[in-house]
Amino acid sequence: MIDRTQVIATTTNADGSTDQTWTNYRGTTIKLLATQTHTSADGSTVTIRHDNSGWGWFNWAEQQALVSGVRSDTITHRYLVADGTFHLKQRLHLLT
Repeated sequence: MIDRTQVIATTTNADGSTDQTWTNYRGTTIKLLATQTHTSADGSTVTIRHDNSGWGWFNWAEQQALVSGVRSDTITHRYLVADGTFHLKQRLHLLT
């Protein structure tokens, strides 16, 4: 009996950027959560989106940037509602 399944799909887009999606299931059919990353062709930006509920919409997003060859230490977290609009919370984290 399979208790958990993880499916990883990677796509290279026409512009050279890549998308990767990790989807976790209970068994093989009940979606638990998903994480999607989009990396620009030059690697300068990475956007990470999470569906923590398994309901099919991304409720949390994070963006990281490479500035002048140095990975930015500013990460923006956005909490989203079902239609993709921003919820009231927006936080900036400075990692040192």
